[in-house]
Amino acid sequence: MPNEAWMWLAAGLGPGAQNSGAVLAAFPGGAAQVWDERDTTKLRLLLTPKQMKRLKETKPKDFLPLLEETKKQNVQVVPFSSPLYPQMLKPIESAPPVLYIKGDATLLNGNLCIGMVGAREPSAYGVEVMKELGKQVAAAGMVVVSGLAAGLDSEAHKAALAAQGATVACIAFGHGICYPAANRNLLEVIERYGAVVSEYPINTGAEKAFFLQRNRIIAGLSHGVLVAEARRHSGTMSTINFAAEYGRDVFAVPGSIFSPLSTGTNALLQEGAAMAGSAEDILALYGQGSYGAKTSGEGVPLLKFAPRDWQHRPQKPGLFAENLEQLAFEEEDADEPLPVAVARPKVPEPVAALEEETPVEVSETAQLVLACLGALPTGLAQICAQSGLAPGPAMAALTELELAGLSRQLAGRQFVIMQ
Repeated sequence: MPNEAWMWLAAGLGPGAQNSGAVLAAFPGGAAQVWDERDTTKLRLLLTPKQMKRLKETKPKDFLPLLEETKKQNVQVVPFSSPLYPQMLKPIESAPPVLYIKGDATLLNGNLCIGMVGAREPSAYGVEVMKELGKQVAAAGMVVVSGLAAGLDSEAHKAALAAQGATVACIAFGHGICYPAANRNLLEVIERYGAVVSEYPINTGAEKAFFLQRNRIIAGLSHGVLVAEARRHSGTMSTINFAAEYGRDVFAVPGSIFSPLSTGTNALLQEGAAMAGSAEDILALYGQGSYGAKTSGEGVPLLKFAPRDWQHRPQKPGLFAENLEQLAFEEEDADEPLPVAVARPKVPEPVAALEEETPVEVSETAQLVLACLGALPTGLAQICAQSGLAPGPAMAALTELELAGLSRQLAGRQFVIMQ
């Protein structure tokens, strides 16, 4: 059935639906079969009343205008039935019926993918770690998968591009939107030289729930997930929880026992995560070659690694999922050829492209406060003294700057400019 039927089904189930996998398994004919059997008891038993209501109140043809607008924005509609749909995502319980992809969709199949995530407000140590490991992972031929969030996610993407490697951004909003706004240049570069993946229709704004839903896509696309710096209870750790649920490998970078930002990673190492100090630590786990496979003048050749090549290694109980039946593939799936990635283009001066200023409009008060900030932490009292503002207006301006992606707050009411 045409793509509009898949869009109808996805809208009816809702983003991040926990029962989407059950529906797709029960109706192997896909959206067409769900449409044909929309009044059956079989479907009603699988859906919530709200889902059933949405599917009955709409028709596939209602989504034709949205489909046309999606095509105009050069966004690919990749339904569950498409050979481009990531094979790694298919077995998860909340597999999206449709993905919207901009860029090279072939990156999502047949390559060794490593999720790289971390704190939104990292330390200098965390930034340096992600820059180095992101560069090494990409230069070794692995695909860096992350979430385009401020902080270490962005550093992972930038490092991969700077190394002429491949990167995939999983976004928590629709194509045509960018959050944070300061990452628009980075988003556009990834669209040209990597891939940007969303389960949300174009122009869908970011919502709080979408970020956790996005994290399951990062974990689902990846053979392993590396966390460079994270608090014990944080959004970053939700990605690790999804990775554990899906039976993915988990890598952690050790950090200082005095840093709150290392409590999550150090705990993961205690609980059985593999330590990652270099790309070779990751390559060794997958029986691959050495770091440094880059060829001059071209994009890095990717390591071919199909889902059926992957043999899960049991880890300590408590952190990693033990029931791996959800990762099994049918015999007929194992015989299907995976899409072959075309020759990867060289990224022209990626670092320079990403350092171009993003025109973000802020108030005059916020501009005044921004002039007080630098790469070194600046306290609130100093900002007030330099700007002549009272603490209340100064904090309001700092909040505005952080939402615009122009600054970030550190511990102890210290603030730095986003480079």
